[in-house]
Amino acid sequence: MKTNSLTIKKLSIQDLTPILLDNFTRHQKITRIWKYINNSRIIINAPQIESWTLEKKRHLATHHLPECIHSGGAVYFAYHKNTHVGLAAIPGTRFGPQNEYIQLSKFFLIPSARGKGFGRLFFNHIINETRTMQGKKLYISSNPSIETVAFYEAMGAKDAEWISQRLVDEDPTDIYLEFSLLT
Repeated sequence: MKTNSLTIKKLSIQDLTPILLDNFTRHQKITRIWKYINNSRIIINAPQIESWTLEKKRHLATHHLPECIHSGGAVYFAYHKNTHVGLAAIPGTRFGPQNEYIQLSKFFLIPSARGKGFGRLFFNHIINETRTMQGKKLYISSNPSIETVAFYEAMGAKDAEWISQRLVDEDPTDIYLEFSLLT
């Protein structure tokens, strides 16, 4: 599907090769993050660089992304002028107290694609696709950087009403948000 200058492709299991993400740049310089303290979010200074190693990229390509598709979910790439600029992954398993959540497990843009409206276009496409999966809410385990959380909140996400202990155990530094899929 082409959206303005962004082309979005839903990947098949055959598209998932071990080297699929080798040239994808997951890099983010972080200076301040949100942190939960006593059930409240506060901003703290926490300079760090988030970057994927080649080993991490290959593990995602051979384990996490195929699991998303095999569970009835989907994996999407976003392209701009034939350059791979975005990745989104949605496992198909619903969860939560009433099975109302579908997880956005990966959503990234390469650094050169940020701030150009591509994130908004890509996220809106993912929301429309996820609505067909019969969930009521998209569950977002967000990187805690203030910029990342601000993006999701600008898109309409809010603090999650319910927090998955399984996802907290996987990454306790994440910020847990949700986006209503009901129209």
